[in-house]
Amino acid sequence: MSHKNSVSLFFIVFIFSFQFAKAQHTKDSLHAVNFFGTIYPVKNSVALQLYELKPMVRNNEVAFKSFKKAKKIKVISTGLQILSIIPAAYAIVAEKESDFWIGIGLSGMINGIGTYLMLDPYNKHITNCIKAYNKSKSVQ
Repeated sequence: MSHKNSVSLFFIVFIFSFQFAKAQHTKDSLHAVNFFGTIYPVKNSVALQLYELKPMVRNNEVAFKSFKKAKKIKVISTGLQILSIIPAAYAIVAEKESDFWIGIGLSGMINGIGTYLMLDPYNKHITNCIKAYNKSKSVQ
């Protein structure tokens, strides 16, 4: 398959992944879209940031509890990914080759932990938040 066909196939799959996301049950409901491994809450075809989601789920105790856990995990993950810059910078200025590889390895490990937090626990909590929100909206 040529490079041009691969790029075209990627965009077709990308577009259809949004089209076939979970259907909304009510006008007010949210749905989850998986974009490169991270779950995003979507309402009326617009991806929501956490600060936009917070007022929507604040009155739902279960959804808000999951939201707070997801937000805490995202802050920790982002902090770890920023922290991973320090050993990478050390590796760049290291004079010994062994120090270079230690810096690169440590940076990769810290970044990997931050990425794992976003891909597993964060996704679980944000999905639970969306489900709890939608469940409360379908009952009304």
